[in-house]
Amino acid sequence: MELRPVVPVDEELKHLFTKTLVPDDMVDLILVGDSYAYLTSLPTPVCDEMATKGLQVRMHPPSQRLVTVYYERKDKSFRLLRNDWAAIVKESGFEAGDKIACWACCHGLGGDFSLLIEKVTSDIECG
Repeated sequence: MELRPVVPVDEELKHLFTKTLVPDDMVDLILVGDSYAYLTSLPTPVCDEMATKGLQVRMHPPSQRLVTVYYERKDKSFRLLRNDWAAIVKESGFEAGDKIACWACCHGLGGDFSLLIEKVTSDIECG
């Protein structure tokens, strides 16, 4: 099996993770799976912005809302700003026990990207 690099390619949809939401996820979503490798492969100015003040990106669905992705130094993870995630949970009707998949799409070479989070019924097989 050939492993594909995580480096973002223009307009390529990249599966970051699939997970079953637990109660803690309902208030604070940590971007797991390939998220760390994907986000740290973005251009340095983009990474710096996520590490300092957070980076606003488009989230699909429900309404192409802007959400803030930031780097949490204490546990070396990327997260969505809690208020932004709470609005997505409410608008999408996500509940603990739901399985979700998260995808990223890079737009151009400057590191601009958007996220897609959807409810799924099974794990996503990528390879």
